[in-house]
Amino acid sequence: MYYASEFRAYARDVLRGKWGAAILTYFVASLLGVTSVLTCFSASGGISFSLPSDTGSTSDMSWIEELFGADVLYAIEDFFTSENIAILIGIFVAVFFFALLIGTVCAILHCVIQFGYAQFHLNLVDGAEARLGNLFGQFKRFGGAFVAHFLVRLFTALWTLLLIIPGIIKTYSYSMTTFVMLDEPELTALQAITRSRQLMDGNKWRLFCLEFSFIGWKILLFAPFFIFVTLFTSFGLVYAASYETVFAILCVIGFVLAIISLIAIPVGLLFLMPYQNTAFAAFYRTLAAKSEPEPEQTTDAYFNLPSDYDPPISYEPPAHSRPNQMADPMATYPPRCSGSNPNGSQI
Repeated sequence: MYYASEFRAYARDVLRGKWGAAILTYFVASLLGVTSVLTCFSASGGISFSLPSDTGSTSDMSWIEELFGADVLYAIEDFFTSENIAILIGIFVAVFFFALLIGTVCAILHCVIQFGYAQFHLNLVDGAEARLGNLFGQFKRFGGAFVAHFLVRLFTALWTLLLIIPGIIKTYSYSMTTFVMLDEPELTALQAITRSRQLMDGNKWRLFCLEFSFIGWKILLFAPFFIFVTLFTSFGLVYAASYETVFAILCVIGFVLAIISLIAIPVGLLFLMPYQNTAFAAFYRTLAAKSEPEPEQTTDAYFNLPSDYDPPISYEPPAHSRPNQMADPMATYPPRCSGSNPNGSQI
């Protein structure tokens, strides 16, 4: 049983001397919409605009005449003929299908890049070559990657319809799907999801604790921006009411500090996210190694020894692992102190 602090320490040790590659790889991956190695549900929001409700009815165009003049109103009325409306509808339909096509391509690209980013961090943990090219090394598996992400999001959404909590729990259950498909490419997407559930059985709380252990760094990154925005807004409101020069100066200072802290957020994430994702990869490796079946008992025939061979009393069969056996990367890591661990969450 490892602690969250040990996974973090191991991640720092793995990243030593490789921060440049890790930061560059995360930067490129984030530009392509990938920030995490975990297979999880994500959603995006948008911004909407509306006209004030007191501008009158839709048939009353007098407010346009008041704002822009009668010439603009007449030009608008002349433009919206039946022919022009048909052209606008055609443009709208074309833009809609083009956006749908681009969205589908981006979704597939996101899945493949996420596989490549997960492979990068597995290579870090395994001591293999980890380079930027890992991001683009999984395009041959775009079909399985897309199906896996689609099923994970579908299942998570269905569980979320019951209640929010089951959806969150299932998010952790399916979180290792990408790692599983990378390690066991012969599995289908559905089999990989099942395998992820098996690995996370009894370990969801451990992963939550590991993820939560990074909360301090995230607060350090995001809290200053919200604090300075609050100060900027507050001093601005006070200045609007009192017109005191001191509040105007404080408002400007708060605005400048908010901009600086906003710029600092993505810079900090360049270091934090590779750190966190490496810890997640180490967490998966310990789960996969623990769940591996014991190797079969070796026989003399396996080592091609004569049948009358009599090994000495101190003889021990050489350690031999199956080619695909996954080793615990932290097994040779400096052991922790026994007893409680006051510096890290127990996971």
